[in-house]
Amino acid sequence: MRKTFVARLLLSASGVAAVAGLASPALAQAAPAGAESTDIIVTAQRRAERIEDVPASITAITPETLARTGLTRYQDLGELSPGVSISRNGAYTQPAIRGITTQAVGSGNENNVATYIDGFYQTNPLVANADIANVEGVQILKGPQGTLYGRNAMGGAILMTTLTPSDTLTGKAMVGYGNLDEKRMSAYLSGPLGQGVKFSIAGYSRSNHGYIRDVGTKATPSLDDGFWSSPFDSQSLRAKLQFDLSSNLTAILGYNYTFVSDPRGSTWVERSQLPIRGVSIPANATTYFDPTTDTSEIDKSSTNFGSIFKIKQHQGTMTLKLKTGIGTLSSYTSYDSDDLPQKYDFDGTKRDYSTTIARNKERTFQQAIDYNIDAIDHLNLTVGGLYYYDKYTVDSDRVSNFTVLSNTRIVSKSTAASGYVDATFDVSDKLFITAGGRYSWEGKSFYHNNSAAPAATTLTPITKNYSAFTPRFNIRYNLADRTNIYASVSKGFKSGMFNQTSFTSLATIIPADQETVWAYEAGFKTVTDLFRFEASAWYYDYKGLQTTVTTTINVGGSLQPSTLLQNAKSAESYGAEASFAIKPAEGLNLAVGAAYIHARYKDFANASGAGLTADGSLNVTATQDLSGLPMLRAPTWSGNASADYTFAAFGGKMVAASSLYFTTDYIPNNPSTGQSPATTTVKGVANTNLAGRPDDRTQRFIANGYATVNASLAWTDPADHVTVTGWVRNLTNKRYLITWSAQAFGTYSQYSEPRTYGVKLEYKF
Repeated sequence: MRKTFVARLLLSASGVAAVAGLASPALAQAAPAGAESTDIIVTAQRRAERIEDVPASITAITPETLARTGLTRYQDLGELSPGVSISRNGAYTQPAIRGITTQAVGSGNENNVATYIDGFYQTNPLVANADIANVEGVQILKGPQGTLYGRNAMGGAILMTTLTPSDTLTGKAMVGYGNLDEKRMSAYLSGPLGQGVKFSIAGYSRSNHGYIRDVGTKATPSLDDGFWSSPFDSQSLRAKLQFDLSSNLTAILGYNYTFVSDPRGSTWVERSQLPIRGVSIPANATTYFDPTTDTSEIDKSSTNFGSIFKIKQHQGTMTLKLKTGIGTLSSYTSYDSDDLPQKYDFDGTKRDYSTTIARNKERTFQQAIDYNIDAIDHLNLTVGGLYYYDKYTVDSDRVSNFTVLSNTRIVSKSTAASGYVDATFDVSDKLFITAGGRYSWEGKSFYHNNSAAPAATTLTPITKNYSAFTPRFNIRYNLADRTNIYASVSKGFKSGMFNQTSFTSLATIIPADQETVWAYEAGFKTVTDLFRFEASAWYYDYKGLQTTVTTTINVGGSLQPSTLLQNAKSAESYGAEASFAIKPAEGLNLAVGAAYIHARYKDFANASGAGLTADGSLNVTATQDLSGLPMLRAPTWSGNASADYTFAAFGGKMVAASSLYFTTDYIPNNPSTGQSPATTTVKGVANTNLAGRPDDRTQRFIANGYATVNASLAWTDPADHVTVTGWVRNLTNKRYLITWSAQAFGTYSQYSEPRTYGVKLEYKF
């Protein structure tokens, strides 16, 4: 018996990463008539359908998959789906799907992969730093979703659904502990309150001291030498109250609280601490900078203080669903109040040279309506619309050598409205044609005020409007039951944005134009009782890609951090991907997936990048030609695979699972080359000229590919109440770059977390 148990454990633990737990429904929405219990039901087309009946590439992820792989973060979803990468620029989490992503950060800037939770669009990218908790299912929709999801769904959409109130009293709780002093706790309770009234409430908390330690400095004894400089803390509370007002009308009132403190992205880990040529260093610089300190170690920082980068969100929601004689009318109303205090050491050294302090506030209202009409023979029609309003206010100080250089207020507002129609016509029992389109309008305004000399300025509010029509056309042909081929054409849209930094004139606030992408895709899907297989190929034609570079500008003789926003004239991405999942024996699940991506800037001759001087010692902002070069977060090859095995052990059941994710070389967040003018004037300082690299088109920040392995072992008692799980992430302790970039103060980077492991105890009833 013992030998059999060990053999089974070794067999299951030797498998490789997770395509996705493709064995159970992803959502709680009612399944279509005739669906089987093993079907995967998705809502990618704003109605419940089997995943194989949707003419698009979709990854569905279940809570079981998340638990078995030990994944807890939104950023980890990229390990579960071919062609998907989720990284960050600074503290801002930014997804990439098939090479479509963004570098834009700052007030009012949004990702070009849209995220929805329970049908509500998530505006602020910082919310994505929160952990995945109380989740019933996740869908990753690949390719532009401009018709059904509208604004900012350029690369696709990530749909997350949380647990809904239950008809019977249900509860569960979890406690866990891991290395890095990680503590996890969660609790969930749901059930009826009376006739036609149900509730649910869920709480979650995870914290650890992080993995980056400051080098400390003996020159400044008041500092806490060697402090942990990137502690993580995530908390959430999600409450729902459901009223079944009649047999046809349901209302769900929700309150969501999210708190995330995640300073990793603003804790610079310098790969070099170079002197800044042409810039006067204060005479007392040694008070702040100990030249003997070393940050060459990948988990060491050298800052004056621990960074503060937090978000606190309060969200109120109301969802109404009315069943009518011809279909279902759904209404989604929400109001978000976000507060984001920030303070970080921009230069990343013990010099007190550049500190950013910001008090950010965001207020968002959105109202969406969808009407799914299914009473017409051979036609499924969906119509809907969206109204959206967002106001983002930033009050920030730029501090150098304990002197406030500027007090800046930025106010950006976005007002958006759209309407869409989408129809699927059943030409026969084998042929299905879908056509739809959305018209979107978005108005943006920008106000800037700098109240401190020497750059005191007040700028008249600027407004600009954007609009687009985003159609889609799909055709699906069933070769056999649950086997089909499909082809699609679709368009995505993202409105323009204003440059938002310490500018001194209207001429420098040049808004970036809107983005558009045309996507062409063809695919094949088949499902049997034994396995699932799907494959697809695509081509994306991109216009006006919004991209940024982080640099510094000279304001009144002092350097200040700046993010410059611009458009690449054109870009393209093409490739193919496939995934396969099989259940070869009772209790055993295997899955594998891979993606090939060729993503390039086609015409980007005026890129603003971080170049090098001829001797390689200094970063300089330069106009570069990136045409024909690889884009961000688009490795040529990436993939994942998984294995899990469930078997009887110790009177209960044991689940052993393991997963692997791999990627070839990739660019984390800066596509710059070494190119710079033949003669470079550094930071506008007179008489400081250095030779440049006018012909160097080698990209500087290409990170090496890597592979990571996760594993877990869980035992559940015979009554299915208690589960004990041991888990390990990054089993081989592979360290890979998640940030690698440059600015005037040096070249900086940040690596992934080291190996993490822990145990958790769960109880449910």
